[in-house]
Amino acid sequence: MMKTGDGERGTGERTPPTLRPGVSYWVMGYLGRTAGSVIVIACTLACGRSVVVDPATREAGAKVYRSESCAGCHGEERGGGRLAPPLRGLAGHWDAEELVSFLRDPTAFAADDGRIREMAARFPSKMPPAGTSDPEKLRALALFLLAD
Repeated sequence: MMKTGDGERGTGERTPPTLRPGVSYWVMGYLGRTAGSVIVIACTLACGRSVVVDPATREAGAKVYRSESCAGCHGEERGGGRLAPPLRGLAGHWDAEELVSFLRDPTAFAADDGRIREMAARFPSKMPPAGTSDPEKLRALALFLLAD
């Protein structure tokens, strides 16, 4: 169970603690009251990290996304689908260098990352390596994917 913090203005109410700076939390609901405390479940919705990408790099990344046929599995708007997961909110889990490494060799990357193995098990299509080895194109694609 999550512990609660001290209430505001001496009301005796208990509030969720400050968990991590830059992380957004959403209070899903109250489970009950015990001894004046409110038991709260908090769920992470967004990491709060964002990547700002200049328009030229964003367009270059979008062009690579189209030319690599990423939309065939991940969707035109990167919303995911039956074959592959959504590609939104990635900045909460990745930086550009990590994402480029993953795009070059998803299978090798997944071997060392339980989160990626778990995600791969939930979808029927296997992530292929990027068809381009051009570091500039891979970086543009990574930055495009990280910018929501």
